[in-house]
This record gives sequence, C-alpha cells and structure tokens, in this order.
Amino acid sequence: MKKTGDMRLFLLFMLPQIFFGQNFEAQVSTKKVGLNDSFEISFTLDDNGRNFSPPPFSDFHVLRGPSKSSSTSIVNGVMSQQLTFTYVLRPKNTGVFTILPASIKSKGNTIGTQPITIQVEKGSVSKKPNTPYDIVARKVHLVAKVNKSKCYVGEPIILTYQLYFNLNIRNISQNSIKYSGFWANDIDVTGDAKKTRYKNEDYNSVVIKQVVLIPQKTGSQTINGLSLDLVASVPTNKRDFFNMMTSESVNYTLNSNNIVVDVLELPSMGKPKDFSGAVGSFSLKTKLDKDSINVNESIIFSVEVSGSGNLNLLTAPSVNFDDALEVFDPKNSDNIKITSRGVSGYKKEEYIVVPRNRGVYSLPIVDFNFFNPKTEKYVVLNANPKTIKVGGARFDNDNDTERFVTKEKIGLISEDIRFIQTNYESASFSKRFAFSIVFYILVFIPFLILFLSILYKKGYLNKYISFGPNLFQLVHKRLVSARKLLENGDYQKFYSELLDILFMYVSTKFSIEKVALGTEKIKEVLIINNIPQDIVMDYLDAIKRLELYRYSAHEENIRMDDLYTGVLDLINKIEKSQ
Repeated sequence: MKKTGDMRLFLLFMLPQIFFGQNFEAQVSTKKVGLNDSFEISFTLDDNGRNFSPPPFSDFHVLRGPSKSSSTSIVNGVMSQQLTFTYVLRPKNTGVFTILPASIKSKGNTIGTQPITIQVEKGSVSKKPNTPYDIVARKVHLVAKVNKSKCYVGEPIILTYQLYFNLNIRNISQNSIKYSGFWANDIDVTGDAKKTRYKNEDYNSVVIKQVVLIPQKTGSQTINGLSLDLVASVPTNKRDFFNMMTSESVNYTLNSNNIVVDVLELPSMGKPKDFSGAVGSFSLKTKLDKDSINVNESIIFSVEVSGSGNLNLLTAPSVNFDDALEVFDPKNSDNIKITSRGVSGYKKEEYIVVPRNRGVYSLPIVDFNFFNPKTEKYVVLNANPKTIKVGGARFDNDNDTERFVTKEKIGLISEDIRFIQTNYESASFSKRFAFSIVFYILVFIPFLILFLSILYKKGYLNKYISFGPNLFQLVHKRLVSARKLLENGDYQKFYSELLDILFMYVSTKFSIEKVALGTEKIKEVLIINNIPQDIVMDYLDAIKRLELYRYSAHEENIRMDDLYTGVLDLINKIEKSQ
C-alpha cells in the first residue's frame, strides 16, 4: 500500500512536468485587475513550434491578439529560439477566474502551459509602480466630455474624446461604440497634438474623436466609455550597442469615462399643433426669381430654412400651391455643416412653377416653427406673401391661331344664317349650274379624295401633306424657326419653340379654348378623339421633358435632332390615326 501511495504521489508531481513543459510558459502583466482594466497575457516557448492553440478566454474580452513574435540568438556557437504569442484581455465580470492552459506542438510533442488564476475587482486596481504596464497607466489617459450635461430632446450636443500622453505612442485603434438613444454623426478632427495641463502636470494632448449627438428620447441617458487600443514605448534602464537608451513596447487598452446626460422633454405649453420637431435657432426665407411672366413661362419659387440646431433631421416646410399652377417636384439644394460648433447651414427646396393661364396668383404663405432652447420658447415664422402676375398669350403665334379659329367660327355662322328667298327659279338655276366650273369641281373632288387616300395608304405622300393646309403651314413655319434656333445654339429657346408647337397643334386641330389648355386637358381631348394610348403618353411625355429641359441645363445629355424629329413624328402619328 505504501508503494502504491508513493507511485501516486510521484505521478501527481510529475504530471504537470509531462503535460506542461517548463519551456512553454504563460505570463500575465498582473494577477489582480479591475473590471475596467485590461491586462496582457503572453505564452512563450523557448524553442520553435507550430499548431499553437490558445485557451478559451470565455470570461474575458479579447481586445487584441494574438500578436506573434520570434527571436533567434547564438551564444558560444549554440543557437536558441524563442516564440511568443501575446493577447490583451479585459474581464467581463468581477470574481476569480482561471485561464486554462494553451498548447503547442514542438519537436513532435504537444506541450502546454500552467493554468493562471486572475482576480477581478470593481473599478480599477493600482498596479506595481515599477512595471512598464503601470507606467503607461499613469502617463496615458483618455477623457470624454460633453459641452452640455443637460439638454432638450432634439438639441445637439458635442461629445469630445481627448487623449493625454507623456510617452511615445503609436498604432492607435478605436474600438466600435454605439450611442443608444442618440442620433450620432462623427466630426472630422485634425489629430494635431498640443501642450496642455492635465491633473497639474504637463501633457501632450490630442482630440482623438468628436461626435455630434442629438438625443431622441428623454430621461437620464448614459453614454458608455470609448475603448482605445495603442502601443506605448516605455523607457528602460538598459542601453543598446550604440549606448542609446532602449524602450519596451507595451500593448495597452484605454477606457474613457462614462458620460451621463439629462435629456429634458420639450414643454407642452405653447407647443404648436403642427410642431416641426426643429430645436435650435432658425430663420425662414422664400424667394421668387421673378414676379411677372407670360403664360407657359417658368419661375423658380424657393423655400429656405437656415440656422443652427437639428437641421439635418428636418424636412423643409410644405407648400400648397394654387391648382391653376403647374408645379414640378422640388429640387433639394441643402448645405449643412457638422463641426465642433454643432450643426448649421440651410435646407432649401426650389419649385419650378408654370402658369397655364393669365391672371394674378398669390403664392401661399409659408410658415415654420421651432423650439429655441436658449429662450425655452416656441417660435413661429411666417414668410412674406408672394404674387405672380401672368400675362401674354399661350403661344408665340397667338394671333395666327386666333385668326384661324375665328375664321372657322365665322364660316359656321354664315352657313347657319340665311335670308329666305321667295322667288326661287329651279329651272333657271339648273341651266346655269350644269356644266359650270362648280359642277366640274364637285364631280372631280370625290375622285381626288379617293386618289389621295390610295397614295396615303401606300406611303407615297409626304407626311407634311397629311395636315390641313392652314395647320401645315403653321407647323412648318414653327419647325423652320426651331431649326434655326438649334443651329444657332440657342437651346433654351429651341425647347420653348418645340413646346409651343405641341401646344399649338392640339389647340388648333381640336379647337380647344386657350384658357382650358393644359396637360390634363390635352390627355382628355386626345383620348376622346380615339388617339392610341401609346401616342397619347408619348405626346404628354414629350411636353414634360421639353419643360424640364427648358428650365434646366441638360444640353450635354440631349440629342437635339432627336427632339426635333420626335415632335414632328408625334404630330404625324396623330394625323395618321384620324
């Protein structure tokens, strides 16, 4: 029995030597750490090895690693090697935790380290003053601060992370951070270091990160600290071959302090029913690029909200235009700057407005409201009303169109009203009418119509002939004018001319009153006259495209000849469909 007990004692003593060889060791920078502290653990093999397997760091956050380093030395003709794997860890909870062995394969054998026990306490634990790790802890600091510890919901605040250091540092890496309950946007920082005082000592300092935060909910909001990984060079008492002081590189993780912000709810007293959500100081401006135009010409009506506050989260005030005005979707031209002073600039929307009828139009009064945190009051802004005077004719050739329609109406009246003749001589009339010029013309007309119909169906007739003679001359005249504008490079007038041709053609052909002419009316009339749906949509699309081209600079992307021939083809398709 005694021999068996001795054998057990021998195996118990030798077992660690077999599985945890002395040439493979685990070392930690400290065995007592605070919950907010990080520490370094290194696994060192005094030889060459492969298939390194770290322990499961289930009770710790792995902030960095593994960092692999190797060295080779020759002393008295004997070569030795060393291989090291380093991690930087931070505990997840307080308590006593065991880091299990790591393993590696060396010279055909798998060997392991001894387990290490770590004690974790609340807060931070002071370390031995002479260790390189403790020197870094004393000489490198990360401080978080805000410009306001109390603010209203929606009121921007500035969060700044400042790094203080008295050692050479490098390889600075920020870990990700979430700002729950806040809208966040990073601010560009210069990264320039400067001399400053911190805790009554001289330090180098640099703003490492700056963020604009806009609280989205009320109450006490906690902003967790930022974690920062870096490498610090700690001077040693050793000198190198050139008698220069050497330094030791220390992987270190900094943690800033937490920030608590008291977010106040906006007051209910005086709060507008249609509150915009704007918090800050703002101004409102509306502008017309011109206040007097002709029918079918365009103006630009702009609405601009400028100032400082949560401008980037706002929408521009809505505008309710008169139904008689055709309004295109607004163009946004915001200019918002996010700097260390906060959010400032302007939000601007530009509306293209096209009146289709003569008259005087009053644009709606635009209003905007916001809460000013400095005065703690709501402010309602109203822009000055704007008026548009619309004159002129719907078309440049309005007189020609007027004459064309007027003559047609007069002809109908003359056919409708006749004097009653009491002495009607039918025999005399028969003699005069037979074999007269009028007789031959009336006999010839049906054959001419039949002949022209055959030619038209066969495609031998020029497409211009398909228009009535008066309308053909009018369209042709306008197209010649448009071609000259194109050749002279006057693109804006070229678009206007083509647009006028499209409006004029429908108005003249279908005898639409000018006051009723608009895109919706054009669509209705074309459909009523059995124009195919695809032609109707192409016609309306051409009008909209020409209006947009006329009001914007798109010359570089437009094939002008295609526009010219497209208008002509559309009109010809309508003629053929009749």
